[in-house]
Amino acid sequence: IHCMIVKDPDNVYCNRKTPKLGRKINYQEGFKIIEKKIGCNDVEDKWGKRTTLSSADIWPKSESKMLEINIK
Repeated sequence: IHCMIVKDPDNVYCNRKTPKLGRKINYQEGFKIIEKKIGCNDVEDKWGKRTTLSSADIWPKSESKMLEINIK
């Protein structure tokens, strides 16, 4: 199971279209990762509710999927 911990609960959602959990997300709250996307992760909380959260400021960084562009 891949999991992530939120380090910045104030800027946690990916966009306005994302269904919100209906509660405040806490600092260092953990989520089960359902699917990794560039910049966002589809996740599930401990009550089974799903949403899409930013992967920009999470722990561990290995669970973020960021786009890298190398220009030579």
